[in-house]
Amino acid sequence: WNLYTKIDKYNLQCYNEKHDDSGKDVFRAWEEQLVRSKVYFVFDLFK
Repeated sequence: WNLYTKIDKYNLQCYNEKHDDSGKDVFRAWEEQLVRSKVYFVFDLFK
């Protein structure tokens, strides 16, 4: 069983994205987990 296969990436909506459709890149196949060039995730707690 693989959760990644259950995610509908075509209809996924992410809010507060800095780059359009970049939120979809957070959900990746297991083989792509170490590929860091696709993820633009920034967490700033004190903004």
